[in-house]
Amino acid sequence: MKLQTKNVIRLRKLGRTFREISKTTNTPLSTVHLWSKHILLTRKHKREITRKHQQSLAKGRKKALKKQKRMRELERSLFIKKGKKSIGRINRRELLLIGAALYWCEGFKRDTRLGFANSDPKMIQLFLKWLVEIGKVNPKEIRLRVGANVAYKNSIEAIQQKWAQVTGIPFNQFQKPFFQKVQWKGKYANRGEYLGVLRIRANNQRKLFLMIKGMLNGLKK
Repeated sequence: MKLQTKNVIRLRKLGRTFREISKTTNTPLSTVHLWSKHILLTRKHKREITRKHQQSLAKGRKKALKKQKRMRELERSLFIKKGKKSIGRINRRELLLIGAALYWCEGFKRDTRLGFANSDPKMIQLFLKWLVEIGKVNPKEIRLRVGANVAYKNSIEAIQQKWAQVTGIPFNQFQKPFFQKVQWKGKYANRGEYLGVLRIRANNQRKLFLMIKGMLNGLKK
């Protein structure tokens, strides 16, 4: 026991922290503190111990943040899967309601022609599915038009080609694109993924357009 006590005191005089001594000598932390608390440390040792404490705290915070990040990622994955599972397979009536709600949000209502606009490829695909399966629109009657910022004027053909791939609509059913002349002042991280806005028109769909108005009235009530 005396040898262990001397070893603890020796290490403390060398400027070791209580926790370091406890780990090195396999002595309980409380005992290390009791045996060596009377030892006066030099300024150099005090600075070194303070540095180690700060380093340990920083390491602990980093470890805690890493654990929190991992837990958030697990939680995120869990709830995304849970949300996706809650949707399940969409039947015809549900698709009808979804498409009507989409049109209520993004559809053209001020003129007498059926039209829809959005920049989200997945939403565009869903609306086109709705047009064909619920509205019974012949895909050949669908016309697409890309709206883009004027900064992308030289890239418009590539953007149209991407929309053609997304929609499955032949390029010859695209109308002349239009450009917004507002210059962007900020910088955007996803400029390379920019697709502008796609406007969908369906020719010869007066009856369907009126039916959509009725659907919206039904939703409003």
